[in-house]
Amino acid sequence: MRLMYVPCGTGNDFIKCVKLPNDPIKALTAQLDGTVKHIDFASANEEYFMNEFGAGFDVEVLRRLDMFKIRFSGLKAYLMAVRQAVRDYRPFVCEISVDGGAFEKKELSVLSIGNGQYIGGGMKACPNANPFDGMFELVEVKPVKKRSLMRLLPLFVLGKHIKYGLASTKACKSVTVRAKDMRYQIDGEIRKADQVTLNVISNKLRFSL
Repeated sequence: MRLMYVPCGTGNDFIKCVKLPNDPIKALTAQLDGTVKHIDFASANEEYFMNEFGAGFDVEVLRRLDMFKIRFSGLKAYLMAVRQAVRDYRPFVCEISVDGGAFEKKELSVLSIGNGQYIGGGMKACPNANPFDGMFELVEVKPVKKRSLMRLLPLFVLGKHIKYGLASTKACKSVTVRAKDMRYQIDGEIRKADQVTLNVISNKLRFSL
């Protein structure tokens, strides 16, 4: 068996990683004519996902997104939700263990753990993530002042937030995040838990490209 990916969501972010067309028919045709490769996917508390985990400001944006994606699509809807989320912004406090190591307390604006690079219709949350390398990219974005969020957003869109001392990054195979009543998202779907453990499942899916 092989996976065939048909883009028909709001952002269609994962197809950008594998360079498929945004049009569903063109994407399917490209895969039917493509070469079969093995690709990574991931799990969060044993729930499977393909693209990305997020917590913090990222989730606050998603909670507001539904009201905008009725009228707008892709990045524009996401940016409208961002403006509303800025008003209620506060840092995300959690504890993180990487690859079985000790938990460290963190205060972050955004936590992104990516098998793929993009969220929100084209924002490069994890600019070095690669779904063929057997690793996550863990990106921890430092807290910023509320008035700076909109000014820094273009850096996040372009994946340049990992520069200029705004964020730290790390390649890893597993991450555990814990915080009381934590809301997080996997591939744009919001979940709630006090603790979530993420693992890369390497080279297990057959995918046409």
